[in-house]
Amino acid sequence: MVDDNIRNLNQVTQEQWRNSISDPQTLMFVYQDDEDRIVGLARGRMENGKLSHLGFIGVVPEARRKGTGQALLASFIEESTRRGSHKISLFTAPTLKAAIALYARNDFVQEASLSSHWYKQDFVIYSKFLR
Repeated sequence: MVDDNIRNLNQVTQEQWRNSISDPQTLMFVYQDDEDRIVGLARGRMENGKLSHLGFIGVVPEARRKGTGQALLASFIEESTRRGSHKISLFTAPTLKAAIALYARNDFVQEASLSSHWYKQDFVIYSKFLR
């Protein structure tokens, strides 16, 4: 599902991109390869109370293990910090081991587990405290 979402990014129209990023609370970062194809995306929001939520981060399979995810996450953390966020939170599936390792390398900690949540799947909440 994540791979399909990333692959479809190159089919999004310029108008759809503009509408998506026009909200001042949106935090969005794309990563392009040498041929200007979008191969990664991090997208989230700055919520009320100075809390950032990373709603999606994904990298196409051929761009994984090359620092793409790290670059996207670092950009999200940096912009959240710049905007005054005190915390970044995210949901992930416990089966996404590479994603969890990325979050751990960036000082995210597990805050909660959710059993049989969306689509009857288990999820975990990870957070990084910025201040």
